[in-house]
Amino acid sequence: MAADEPYSLLLSLEAVPGALKSGIPEQQVSLSFCAQHNRRAHRVFDVEIERAWAAAVTANPRIFDGSKFRLQSIAWKEAEPGKGEAGSSGGSVVVKLGLTGYKEYLGTNRLATAQRQQLEEDGIRDYGDQSAHLSNALGCEAVLLTSDAQLVLLRRSSAVSTHSGLYNGPSGHPEPKN
Repeated sequence: MAADEPYSLLLSLEAVPGALKSGIPEQQVSLSFCAQHNRRAHRVFDVEIERAWAAAVTANPRIFDGSKFRLQSIAWKEAEPGKGEAGSSGGSVVVKLGLTGYKEYLGTNRLATAQRQQLEEDGIRDYGDQSAHLSNALGCEAVLLTSDAQLVLLRRSSAVSTHSGLYNGPSGHPEPKN
């Protein structure tokens, strides 16, 4: 499995007036949740997903394959001229979600770098989308600052299959079934 996952900034709202200070109102968030945003099967690597899962369960019998939302994309869409509401920043955040699972996440996003790069290249070739074959399970993490200027961090359990024992903010994965 990969030692580190690559991270990248998917959306910046720096250029949106007031967004960094007060956030984006719900009316300016658009969500598309449908099967066309699910991970695309890969003709070779889907067998590796099963192998990686079997190894992970053998190493840690407490893990399970729960359903997760898959982040296909997130982007800022400028409003069409003359169609923005008065007082709005003239655009919206567009989020596209599909479904995936923890097993797919371990078997795609957590691959060794060379295998992951091959999946990305195949995604571009097959679908014009670098992440087409990746799980991209949606995670949520908070930066929690207390009134006395302390940062809240939690230590990850030794029972998890990735990043055990490391510290991070309160976090998790939203579960589609809930």
